[in-house]
Amino acid sequence: MINRYRLQTNKLYLLMEVYYLKINYSLIGLGGIAKIHLMALKNMPFLDLQKNNQINFTGLLTTNKKKNYNYAHSLGFKNIVESLDDLFKIPKLDMVDICTPNYLHKEQLLTSIKYNKNVYCEKPLALSSKEGKVILEALNNKNLYNQMGFVLRFLPTVLYTRSIIDNNLLGKIYAIRGEIYHSSYLKSNKKITWRLKKDKSGGGALADLGSHIIDLFHFLLGDIETVQAFTETIIKKRPTEDGDIKRVDVDDWALLMLKFKAGIKGTLEASRVAVGKEGTRVEIYGEKGSVIIDTKNPYYPKFIDKNSRVVYIDDMLLEKDEEISELFKMYPNPKLSQGFMVDAHTASLACFISSIINNRKNAYLPDFKEGYKAQKVIDYAYISSTNGGIPIFIEY
Repeated sequence: MINRYRLQTNKLYLLMEVYYLKINYSLIGLGGIAKIHLMALKNMPFLDLQKNNQINFTGLLTTNKKKNYNYAHSLGFKNIVESLDDLFKIPKLDMVDICTPNYLHKEQLLTSIKYNKNVYCEKPLALSSKEGKVILEALNNKNLYNQMGFVLRFLPTVLYTRSIIDNNLLGKIYAIRGEIYHSSYLKSNKKITWRLKKDKSGGGALADLGSHIIDLFHFLLGDIETVQAFTETIIKKRPTEDGDIKRVDVDDWALLMLKFKAGIKGTLEASRVAVGKEGTRVEIYGEKGSVIIDTKNPYYPKFIDKNSRVVYIDDMLLEKDEEISELFKMYPNPKLSQGFMVDAHTASLACFISSIINNRKNAYLPDFKEGYKAQKVIDYAYISSTNGGIPIFIEY
């Protein structure tokens, strides 16, 4: 339950009433992505995000309470537990933030929903769209806020691009190209963890990285209608934690050819073995020009008209859509940046918390339905790849 309390001041004979909200936050997991979430949350007061609100670090669920107890307390958590049942015994939790391996998402989400908690979940939603459907069904008739960690939606460069498209500045769009490249998995001595096991991760580069681009495509251009996919495992065997060598059953690289319901054609390439080309880039081509999103500059896209001139984008373009403008204000300005990764998660989490506090969801937030749609594309892409790259119609 969100606690409301009032501060009254009497200055220069003016009575002011300021309402403050306390939101009781709980976290499941304490790995790398969880720490990024915590950095984002703790930065919010400095960024004037949620400045009139207090985020209480009420509960942490970790698999190793003894090891993490002192560390968790130093972060501000009041209750540290090792089971879902114990987590939900903590009174008045307002939200649950799930930062765990993919194979744990379904149980943790269903339990959170059962206990009527607002839930923020890292991508992907689950191991498959079949699991995702079960989660959506559990949400039926529940008045709960839910959001995926599809953080690319919150980049100013993406919001500008959405406004460019909505205002028909590209004209008729005929093509889109997306790429997301990491490189660390090219090391053959990298040990097999849950991310390299299909039954624990749901997939490799496509599920891990490509899911971000799929959601971005949906946000910018609408639903994908057909998919044709090719995947490859470059490092086919890797060492395990106990010294054995085992075969890898997830993809290091994926290439998708897509057709949108709007008739637009596109490609998506995701790789965890792309040395020398780390980053994310999306190019959109229309009859009036093109726009390029590059996470190396998360603030502005490159907009080129049909005469090859770079076009300046006025901020007033964003103000034409109140929902877009609202998201734009959540992203940290360059002077207060802690890097693209933390900034993107900061904006995403700030928007989710605003939904709970204001009892209103921004129309463009990626909820679990969007997570399910992305999972559908991933599932059908893997079916296509298994069958030699045949085109497959996507049934949502």
